[in-house]
Amino acid sequence: MDFRSRQILIAAILEKRELVQMLYDQGKPDDGLAEYMELRRLGQILRKEINGNPRSGDTGAGENPPAI
Repeated sequence: MDFRSRQILIAAILEKRELVQMLYDQGKPDDGLAEYMELRRLGQILRKEINGNPRSGDTGAGENPPAI
């Protein structure tokens, strides 16, 4: 994911968080919960992007293969 895409994802997360809070404040917990689940999904995507996906074969070793 490039830098600009990451910025867009972060902006979407912030907006979604505000929407969740607004729905709860308006007394719409069911709608708030649905949006919260989407917020969690977006957060997971961002965490995978920041931390890398260890299951994808990315060892984090760069060009140096891990010692066997």
